[in-house]
Amino acid sequence: MLKLPYISLIILWIIFGIIHSGLASGIVTRTIEKIMGKAAKYYRAIYSLLVFITFLVLVHYHFAAIDTILFRPHWIEKIIAGILILAGFVVMVIYIWKNLVNFSGLGIVFGIEENTELQQTGLYAYSRHPMFAAAIIFMWGVFLGYPYMNNLISSICLTVYALIAIYFVEKRLVAAYGHAYKQYQKNTPLLMPTKFRIRSDR
Repeated sequence: MLKLPYISLIILWIIFGIIHSGLASGIVTRTIEKIMGKAAKYYRAIYSLLVFITFLVLVHYHFAAIDTILFRPHWIEKIIAGILILAGFVVMVIYIWKNLVNFSGLGIVFGIEENTELQQTGLYAYSRHPMFAAAIIFMWGVFLGYPYMNNLISSICLTVYALIAIYFVEKRLVAAYGHAYKQYQKNTPLLMPTKFRIRSDR
């Protein structure tokens, strides 16, 4: 049976998932628009701040729950883990750097023009959801290199949440971009790239 710290960690992942996806759902955003009126344009920035704070709490508790080690990794496993961690980290940094203004709501706050076009180049040429893919790779790399129970739980929770969240994100993107996104779905894998190429349809 799982110890209380691990149960609490799972609960925190559920709370994070509800805040991250629930508050971005169409029902919630439409309700916010009705309540806040013109000020609703700042909702995304408020939402991003709330998600960030919740994520910090989750990360803090994740490290506080370190207790049980499941096995001693071989040096080969540590090398593989290092590659996964580095790859996931680099992709996440690139993604955040290129998309911070679009997805954080800072563009509205500081008057920066946002790009609302369907993105199909760069990281999006290889994965429709590169941030989720990178986060999953990074977290499983952490578990392989540091096989503690808290890392296993967070790896599983992150993977399950990503798959659930992506399902709803895909529906919103199809609704927003229609045929263009359906065509993009046919040409680009959901998460992990199946082949590496440079797209010519810019």
